[in-house]
Amino acid sequence: MPTWGIVLICVGGVFVFLVLLAIAIPTFLGVKDSANDRVAQSNLNTALTNGRAIYADNGNNFTGVSLTSLQQSMPFFNVVGPTTPVTSENTISVGVAPQAIVFTARSTTGHCWYVLYVAEASSALNPRLPQAPGVYYGTTDSSVCESAELPRHWSTDMFPQP
Repeated sequence: MPTWGIVLICVGGVFVFLVLLAIAIPTFLGVKDSANDRVAQSNLNTALTNGRAIYADNGNNFTGVSLTSLQQSMPFFNVVGPTTPVTSENTISVGVAPQAIVFTARSTTGHCWYVLYVAEASSALNPRLPQAPGVYYGTTDSSVCESAELPRHWSTDMFPQP
């Protein structure tokens, strides 16, 4: 028959193990979510680089850039139009205006990430878009993730926290 001291040590060890699990599991899940968000953001940065090249190759203009030409220039992504919902990490929704382009991606966490390239100032852009030239980043937790559904706030300092 075990002594009470040994029983208390075993119960204490199990308790300590459970406390460590209670701390480790949420931490692991947070790191996993952050990594999944970074995949979508990385995809958007790749698309942004491609978008800037298309702009330069097209005579510093997005006029005439079609969904087909974007799909051909980014065969590693499933490129869809601005009103098509993004359903996977490998899908990027694209909205094009003569002097701007917006890319949208969804991470497996459910966050929608946006990167907007405004090549030249234009009052013809959607009023929810920044009008000054530059690269802008945004995010939403919207159930609809597409380039036609834009975030209300944009950041120039990389992707904002959701």
